[in-house]
Amino acid sequence: MATLTTAARNAACDAIVDLLDAGNEAARFLMTDTADGAGTVIATITLDATAAFGNAGASVAGRADLDVSPVPSATATATDTAAGWALQSMNSGTPTTVISGTIGTGSEDLDIDNASVTSGQTVNITSLTVTVPAS
Repeated sequence: MATLTTAARNAACDAIVDLLDAGNEAARFLMTDTADGAGTVIATITLDATAAFGNAGASVAGRADLDVSPVPSATATATDTAAGWALQSMNSGTPTTVISGTIGTGSEDLDIDNASVTSGQTVNITSLTVTVPAS
């Protein structure tokens, strides 16, 4: 099994995060009812013009954390249980999924304040970590 050095993990993680800013519009999150982030959209959260990942723009130990201050949020457009998400780069209105994963309230790739969502409810992202493992 191959093992990546910390420098390689950091470079790969930085490249993933940089892809979010590759479009000419702000990146966005889609929260969906399926674990792959491709299901019915429950809420869409638009990030700042430059996706705000911490660590001063550089990954540490193959990890970058979304800056959640202020809390990224949006109003839900559907009632369902949030199960997955897709983080997309946007270019002239055309989305390109860069990374996707599962949603939870404390132990998933992306954590939100409440996974049981009602249309009209405010949905808040409490944490998102992009990690490139050593192997």
